[in-house]
Amino acid sequence: RINTLTVDGVVLTNPDDMVVAAFAHFDSLLVADLPHDCALDLQHLIEPANLGDLDAPFTEDEIWQAVKRLPMRKAPGPDDFTAEFLRSCWPVVKHDLICVFQQLYALRGRGFSRLIRRC
Repeated sequence: RINTLTVDGVVLTNPDDMVVAAFAHFDSLLVADLPHDCALDLQHLIEPANLGDLDAPFTEDEIWQAVKRLPMRKAPGPDDFTAEFLRSCWPVVKHDLICVFQQLYALRGRGFSRLIRRC
């Protein structure tokens, strides 16, 4: 258990304040534009006509195909929803999953906290 956390010289002792500070720190890491050690020139690796597909939003069918490929009796995340659950309840949960992937696409990986609030 963490009893105190120092942020910019201020000692935090309230657990809620520490959660907010920790979340803000790690969220800023996801937004930060860090330098890369190598360059990847996709135009030399992939036909220019196909590059647009890499930047296209996920389709419902792509998401469904990914759900169908999930390993059985395992949950892909901390929510404990197994592949069997996602497959059997697809008509009910697909709209929420599609919303998550649309927001993920729109945010380009920045600000995951906003993603949770929108869906």
